Amino acid sequence: MEWGRGRYPLLDFYCQYCDWMLKRSDEKKPLSGGWLVKAIREGWLPSNDFKTQEQLEETKRRRQKEAEQHQEAEKRHREEEDRCYYQEWLKKVPEQRWEAERFSFQVEFRRKRNRLPHPQEEAQARKKYLAHPETPEQYQKRHFGKVIFPLTT
Repeated sequence: MEWGRGRYPLLDFYCQYCDWMLKRSDEKKPLSGGWLVKAIREGWLPSNDFKTQEQLEETKRRRQKEAEQHQEAEKRHREEEDRCYYQEWLKKVPEQRWEAERFSFQVEFRRKRNRLPHPQEEAQARKKYLAHPETPEQYQKRHFGKVIFPLTT
């Protein structure tokens, strides 16, 4: 670590170090300005856990950047999962799509009516689903909130 760069960086460093020591309870506290003169003359080095304000800010910036990169990686991973899930859905025929949606139908039915659907009600919903199958755009809007994978022809 170089402390002698710039116009008065050594003085700034020792002032920060003195402030840091005053805040700590386990360190020997500097009592006068003589401490600063002695520290500069003898070239005292800080303890290993001391960080200057610039070092703390750099650590904060680095952690923010790492957090942003992590969030971006998670977003790309979710988008990839969504794309794969959608591609699998496209490969299914309407009968297979109904089987995949059947559980969602039962959950929604129970939420609205506070009971499970009777077999006749489920058969009726299946017949309605197969008569008017969901389009890829409708599926995307329902699952992702918007169309994120345009259809290619």
